[in-house]
Amino acid sequence: MSQSEIERLIGRALLDAEFRARLLEQPQTVIRDEQFDLTPEEIASLERIPPATVRSLARYLDQRLVQVGWWPYPSPPQDAQ
Repeated sequence: MSQSEIERLIGRALLDAEFRARLLEQPQTVIRDEQFDLTPEEIASLERIPPATVRSLARYLDQRLVQVGWWPYPSPPQDAQ
């Protein structure tokens, strides 16, 4: 179990639309392929988060990051998927 691994996964899911879409579709495969070091209990907890909640928070963060001038990509996202 690692707090930093959970933070890394959640942060990436919120800021990377492509990763988020893959994670929501096939969480266990993505977690394994991306080599996140999580326990089965942590994975189960993450899988219980409703996809709509993840998408909504991602959209909110996208908008906030653009408003404060911190968006590391060439243009703001059009869809948080």
